[in-house]
Amino acid sequence: MHVRAMVWATILAELVGVLLLGLLLLLMRLAPGDWTEGVAWTGLPVLATVRPPLEYFGRRPPHRARGAAAGLLTFVVLGGALLLVTGQWVPADEGLDGVLAMMLAAPVATGVFAAVSGPAAAR
Repeated sequence: MHVRAMVWATILAELVGVLLLGLLLLLMRLAPGDWTEGVAWTGLPVLATVRPPLEYFGRRPPHRARGAAAGLLTFVVLGGALLLVTGQWVPADEGLDGVLAMMLAAPVATGVFAAVSGPAAAR
């Protein structure tokens, strides 16, 4: 059950990150001048996915070092493979192919992290 909860928490964190980024960009577009030019905004929604694994890591699951290594390896390998696939359909000039690949790989990686780490200690 903890694996499913981690995956859903990561997906929810991604959606909240995208919504907050969209609101921030809308507010900045309404301001006079073009403040958003040259800023790499596309990577910010992925930063929201860091919170669920860190909270789970802090609850001290029994095999957390092995789980963190497995989750990171899954994120890198699956993210790289998805980047190759999304690069075929999404234009790379905006960087959206990388964000899409990371947003698809992050829930899977946190699920692997939770599965390998084992259930967290009760508080």
